[in-house]
Amino acid sequence: MKNIDRNIFAAIDLGSNNCRLIITQCSFNDYKILDTFSSTIKLGKNLSYSGEFSNEQITKTVDVFEKISKKLDKFEVEAYRCIATQACREAINTEKLVREVKAKTGILVEVISPKEEARLCLKSCFNYKDFNSENKLIFDIGGGSTEIIYKPKYSKKSAFNFVSIPTGVINFDQKMNLYSEQKTCQEIQNEINFFKNTFMKVNVPFSTIGSCSTITSLCAIHKNLKFYKKEEVEGYNFQILDIYLAIKKVQQMSDEEKKNNKIIGLSRKLLLENGIKILNLILKSFEIESIFVSDRGIKEGIIWDIINQKN
Repeated sequence: MKNIDRNIFAAIDLGSNNCRLIITQCSFNDYKILDTFSSTIKLGKNLSYSGEFSNEQITKTVDVFEKISKKLDKFEVEAYRCIATQACREAINTEKLVREVKAKTGILVEVISPKEEARLCLKSCFNYKDFNSENKLIFDIGGGSTEIIYKPKYSKKSAFNFVSIPTGVINFDQKMNLYSEQKTCQEIQNEINFFKNTFMKVNVPFSTIGSCSTITSLCAIHKNLKFYKKEEVEGYNFQILDIYLAIKKVQQMSDEEKKNNKIIGLSRKLLLENGIKILNLILKSFEIESIFVSDRGIKEGIIWDIINQKN
C-alpha cells in the first residue's frame, strides 16, 4: 500500500445554502484538518418558486469555486470529491451550473442521490464510540432536504434505511408560502410516519445523533456560548428537556434579540426558525431521550471514503 501519511485530500459540499470545503492530511485511520472554507451561496433561495438557478446564483457559485480551486492548488491536494445535493437535484438548469464551474475552475461537481447523501452522513459518524453496538437514529436537517437514517446495531456498515424529505431550512418557508404551514408540516409528518412504520420495530431502544446546524446552534445557545465553538458542541449529549428549553429560549427572543445573538444573527434567524419547526416534528415522532450532537457531515464522510479507498 502506498504510504498515505503525507496525502492531502479534500471534500467539497455544494449544498442548498452553503458551499463548504475541508482540506485534510490523512494517515492510515485518521486525518488532520489543514484548512476549511465556507461561503453562503443560497442556491435553494426561491427555487421552490422558479425551479431554476438565477444567473446571479450561478455567477456567485463560480466565484466561490474559483476561491476553492486556489486553495486546492495551494495545498497540492492529491484527491478530492465535490458533491451537490438537493438544490442541484431539483433545479432544471443544474447542468449549466456544473458546466460553468468545470470550465472556469476545472472542478467537477457531482450531483448525488438522496441515498448517497444519507450514506455519507452515516459514514461521518462511524468512528463515534459504541456506534455499531446500538441501534442508531441519525438526522440531518439540511438546506433543501431532511435526511433521517436508521441503522440497526451490529449490521453491516452498508446496511441502513433512510428517508429523504425534500424540505429543509432554506425552502420550508417557501413551501409554507406556496401552500400553508399546516400542509407543509403534514407532508413532512407523513414521510416520517411512513419511514417509522416501515423500518423501525416498535419498542426497540435506539440512540440518536443530530448532524445539522439546527442542533449545533441550539446546543451552543443552551450552553450560553458567546460565539460558536465546534469543540464545545461536538460530542455533547443533549438531553431532551434541555433541547426543549433551548427551543423555548429561541422562540421567546424578539427579532432584534435574534439578530444581535452571535449564534443566530440576521443571516441565520429564519433558517433556525425553520429548522426548529422541522426538529419539533422529528422529536414528537420518536421517543428520544437525548441527542448526541455531531458537528460533522457529508464532507467528513467523503474524507473517510477517500482514506478507505487509498487503504
